[in-house]
Amino acid sequence: MKPILIVDGMMSGTGIRDGLNGGYVNLTDLPISESLISQICSWKKQYEYEHNEGYPDLKIISDLDEQGVSIARSIKSEIKDADVRYFSDAKMETFYIG
Repeated sequence: MKPILIVDGMMSGTGIRDGLNGGYVNLTDLPISESLISQICSWKKQYEYEHNEGYPDLKIISDLDEQGVSIARSIKSEIKDADVRYFSDAKMETFYIG
């Protein structure tokens, strides 16, 4: 069975959830590049900040969600056999990447 990876900015996680077994995945356990790990960490910090502020600016949320979808696409590009999704914590919506 192929892995299901869900990119999300929830505060308690690493930025990537295991869609099959639950819980969060340690980023260094994934076969992804260091630059992508760095990108995920930076994006997650920004998302956490907006969460703590109560998501006041819809433009910023849209930009962060676009970045999250882009990260999900990059993961799909680096882990070809994974089923990758993006979950917007602010909008409570899931986007299927493939």
